[in-house]
Amino acid sequence: MQKNIFYPKNAIRLCLANQKQEHFDGILYSCVRKEGFAFSNFTSFIMLTDEILDYLGTPQSFQERRSFNTKKRHLCIDQLMIHEDCSYIYEQSGKAGTYDIIITTRQKSDWQGIVKCRNKILGEFKSILELMYILI
Repeated sequence: MQKNIFYPKNAIRLCLANQKQEHFDGILYSCVRKEGFAFSNFTSFIMLTDEILDYLGTPQSFQERRSFNTKKRHLCIDQLMIHEDCSYIYEQSGKAGTYDIIITTRQKSDWQGIVKCRNKILGEFKSILELMYILI
């Protein structure tokens, strides 16, 4: 019998193919889809992560979004499912870097949390801009 491996719902694994600001791309993994989500720049990474967190409902956004377009732009929600066994996430790594980002809160239209690399804390961030400085 295989033991389930826990991965926090409010965390994502960021597997980078390129880590430079002008070529920030890779795949992010979470507990909602085994295949991961490809992104081509820092903006698409932020948008994907925000949609995943909205889908999971954790951490809850402190502000309600206003939009004329109610359809999500990147994710097909009907293809998502929360997985209890997340061992597949720990198997993933990126050529240029692998980071676990734990988002503890979403206040003031921003994220707050910590960044880990190989189980060591690289830093804490109080905004998406601070997160970008840690990663790039």
